Amino acid sequence: MSVGMRRWRELFTSGFPHLGFYSKVVLIWALIALALSWMAFPLARHHIFPDVDDALRLVQVRDLIAGQGWFDAYQHRINPPAGVQMHWSRIVDFPLAGAILALGLFFKPDTAEVVAIFAVPLILLLLTLLLIARIGRHCFDERTGLIAVTISVLVSAAILQLSPLRIDHHGWLILTSVLALNFLFTHKSGVGGVGAGIAMAVAMSISIETLPLSVVFGAVCALRLLRGESYWLGGYAASLGLSSAALFLATRGLGDMASHCDAMSPGYLSGLFIIAGGSLLAELGFRHTEGPKLLLTAIIIALSVAVATLAVAYSAPHCLLTGAFGELNPLVKALWYDRVLEGLPFWKQDLNIAGLYVLFPVLSSALAWHAAASAQNDKILRWLRVDYAITLCGATILGAMVSRSSATAGVFSTIISSHYINSIISKNDIHEIWGNKIIKLLCIALISFPALPLLFFGSFYKETEQPEGKPCRYWEFLPAFGKESPAKVLAPLDLGPVILERTPHSVVATGHHRGNTGMRDVIAAFTQPTDSAYQIISRHRPEWIVVCPSANELKLYQQFSPDGFWAELSRDEGPEWLRPVAIAPESGMKAWRIIYKDTEGLPPSISLK
Repeated sequence: MSVGMRRWRELFTSGFPHLGFYSKVVLIWALIALALSWMAFPLARHHIFPDVDDALRLVQVRDLIAGQGWFDAYQHRINPPAGVQMHWSRIVDFPLAGAILALGLFFKPDTAEVVAIFAVPLILLLLTLLLIARIGRHCFDERTGLIAVTISVLVSAAILQLSPLRIDHHGWLILTSVLALNFLFTHKSGVGGVGAGIAMAVAMSISIETLPLSVVFGAVCALRLLRGESYWLGGYAASLGLSSAALFLATRGLGDMASHCDAMSPGYLSGLFIIAGGSLLAELGFRHTEGPKLLLTAIIIALSVAVATLAVAYSAPHCLLTGAFGELNPLVKALWYDRVLEGLPFWKQDLNIAGLYVLFPVLSSALAWHAAASAQNDKILRWLRVDYAITLCGATILGAMVSRSSATAGVFSTIISSHYINSIISKNDIHEIWGNKIIKLLCIALISFPALPLLFFGSFYKETEQPEGKPCRYWEFLPAFGKESPAKVLAPLDLGPVILERTPHSVVATGHHRGNTGMRDVIAAFTQPTDSAYQIISRHRPEWIVVCPSANELKLYQQFSPDGFWAELSRDEGPEWLRPVAIAPESGMKAWRIIYKDTEGLPPSISLK
């Protein structure tokens, strides 16, 4: 290398002292991204998304690009003409829409869309890995940071949410939560508290499901104030409230001021502002009051939380009493909500899946407390590790209660686990006997992936369930079905988003709880006797019924109601008001045209009133 080139390199690296470290992180990300893209490419060719919510998210982004209003939160092709008001945030739509429009300058529209739905999740993955690496380097050392990035690929709950085609909001929640954790471990309390508050405000604006995690971060900041560390709690609470209000105005506007339970709304904002005021008052009291500061500060914080809870209870009592899903029809709750596994606690999961969700965060929480206890001689380091252990335990409990939240707990866990793995590696001796080396390798494997024994031995005892019926290739059916004139379709809830994404048709309902009435009618239509099903269908006037006979949702309906409409239809005992239509029959999908009768021609038990 020439002297001139060496000098330029020294000047460049002096401005970026950790460039080599982060370059290694980018290299690890590139390898992970390449593997994930290779697995996702065959799916992208057929528009097969990891989850139906990804398909509907793309529909929402397309509508925005096509001119639907920024503050218009309705999905107008679900249960038309009324439509369904979605609780999803434009924060997630905006980067996707921007990427598609920008790539459209260089590619055809379809290609630009595919590139965008690959690129956006992978960029979120890169940012998440960089943040993980930074915490590991900041709290321990560079090798710990690199190990944390490497073993993050074993956190399947998180990697699945940050993979190509996974364009729904869950990847954003992981990123913002890790960003808040980064701010929690900065040296400057003012910047750290404000930054963590902004990050969690973004997370809550995307999904109010992160509200409990924001409480965990707030508890850590409150603990720091009680230890005499100023600006953490006040900065966090104030930025959380102000940023939440700003994001609400920017993404929701003033057109809908109802206190919704499933999204940031005025009821929640009132509580956040009260807590912000109480936190700032506690900060002032702690710094400027003589006497029992701890007791006074604790009382102020407790009172602000109590008053905030009462404010939310007054403006939105249903949110505290029943929650976002409390108003679901009992049929919808039994046959849909209680079957959405990602929203259920770990004890309602399959044993192997529960192990994947829970074991790594639980073990890492224990290691975090052990690390805190081992730092007795360094007060600052001990409290830093206590704060991390509290945050990790909080995230672990939330992940145990709502399985999809375990992704965040898993990502948080990589940091402390990597510290212990690094400790084992650092003690390696080339002259050590092979028995000890094997034990160390087993310890590393169990720390980084504690569910391994459960998965290994569980596979011997778990009976493999053989799928019944021929799997449907809907990617062959939908292009042909999309050539039909746009019409309303009665389809199972899980098929609805796919129909919206691939065709110009509308559907009666999809699996989204704000469409509770339509969901109830879809489930009832498939499970009620045929005469009652006709009455329900007639209220919505769809022109088509489209199903995949081997779908798990329809199997559930048939088990629930062996003599219901779908059970009869599956036995080729369809009523006279249905006309089978052969559309891509090799796909395994089935479609029927609905032929409506006038009132006089209806069976005596049916009334259209």
